[in-house]
Amino acid sequence: MLPLAVAAAIATQGWLRYLASLSIVLISLALYVSGSRGAALGAAVWFLIAWLARLSRTERRHRWRWFVAGAVSMMLVGLALATNPRIRAWFDPARAAMTDGPALDRWFMLRLGGHILQDRPLLGVGPGVMSRVSNLYRPIETGAGLDHIQQLHNTPLQLAGELGLPGLALYLTGLCLIGRLWWRLWQCPLAAADRAMLGGLGGGLLAYGISSLTDYQLENIPIATTLLLMVVLLIALADAYGLPKRLISESGRRSASLALWVWLGLLVYIWLPFTLTIGFGAWADRAFYSQHLNQADTHWQRATRLSPWDPTAPAVASEALHGLDQVLGDSEAKDNVRSLLLDYAHQTHQAAPNDAWFNQNLAVLHQGDDLAQALTYAARAVQLMPRNRNYGYWLLGELLWAEGQKQGAIAAFTLEALVNPAALTSPLWQKPPLQVLYSAVVDQTLAEYDQLLAQMEETAFGYNTVYETRILLGWWTGHPLPTVQPERLRPMVQALLMADTNPPDRPQPARNRPGHRVSHT
Repeated sequence: MLPLAVAAAIATQGWLRYLASLSIVLISLALYVSGSRGAALGAAVWFLIAWLARLSRTERRHRWRWFVAGAVSMMLVGLALATNPRIRAWFDPARAAMTDGPALDRWFMLRLGGHILQDRPLLGVGPGVMSRVSNLYRPIETGAGLDHIQQLHNTPLQLAGELGLPGLALYLTGLCLIGRLWWRLWQCPLAAADRAMLGGLGGGLLAYGISSLTDYQLENIPIATTLLLMVVLLIALADAYGLPKRLISESGRRSASLALWVWLGLLVYIWLPFTLTIGFGAWADRAFYSQHLNQADTHWQRATRLSPWDPTAPAVASEALHGLDQVLGDSEAKDNVRSLLLDYAHQTHQAAPNDAWFNQNLAVLHQGDDLAQALTYAARAVQLMPRNRNYGYWLLGELLWAEGQKQGAIAAFTLEALVNPAALTSPLWQKPPLQVLYSAVVDQTLAEYDQLLAQMEETAFGYNTVYETRILLGWWTGHPLPTVQPERLRPMVQALLMADTNPPDRPQPARNRPGHRVSHT
């Protein structure tokens, strides 16, 4: 919108110019406050191109004025970028480039999109389902991050991931057609106001196109509507100068209009059930919290049948019924509620079988009545999110131990300790049935940490963190510690070991219990 506001300020007179100038100030402030680096990059590129284009079209005797004005403006833009905290952090020499969280996430999303195209190059994963399948393609380096992401924060990559290479080709073709139409209009003898508007439209589309490389916002109705209106204005301007008639014949335009109406009809047919689904879901929530359970169940069922591919309605229903199940005592009503709860939980899983949370929910729900089924869902949950800290491996270990698979249970609890070291400090290890497994799990966990440290370079990023975790776990569990390297430990950890060792580097036997809290003065 900033290029359009600038174009309006140039093309208009009187109070309209003052209004356009005010909008420039407001948009610029919003851009600065947002700290969006993609938007800032798009705006800076647009400004640079607009300045160079103006210089090339200015008479030589006036060119120095535009050069000075543009140079001063570029200095102000650079100053604004340099004073913005988020943008300044990008160039901070005290931190490496890859420690920037958003930048690192976008790098992983690029790789995730590449994995999708390698697996499904022609069809992609389908529109609107990225959050349900993204865990299947996450790079392992993401660890516990980027789970169930809604979008890849890159418009071309998002469309390629959802629609495959043909969808990406269609998107690029559309951009080329819009660019071609803009260029042909630019070469026409336009009125001054129309040329200013054309420049604003081109600048706005260019700036957003660059910004879209770091984000995907086409699902945002206001943004999508703004982009659509900009294209409509471009087409209207071309139509006013008779340009579309040279691109497409009258019969072709009629055919295109008919195809557009058919497409709109299909959209209504597709989105009407979804709209009704949202309505039934809202009515169900209102009925449930008004204690009209039968009515709520009816609305949830209708919502689920209208959009069986959407897990929202059954997920909300299962969550609400789970809360009700927790407060009901043993009765026929509790049995009915639990039956409904399981039905909706399974419907949720059918709509999104690759959602780790839905799998883990079913594992928990079936833990008390069907161990084999619970084990299947728990195993799938940790496959989808292997390094999540929601104690998925712990649940898997409990199920394996209940099934009599001791070695499998030890392996699962060891993996939980590797993902979430705090698991070894749980008070549950002091009680049956886990008490008998604790020693084996501790031994296996410490052995895994020792092997990991042996495979890592001592100068590698994260080595000190892994080393400190190994030392703390050994101290907590009362195992003999290796020769401690104090320079690899934080000062607090060094002080803890020095204050709580007898002899040095060895915890006192009285504290060799999992879950024991230690305090020092």
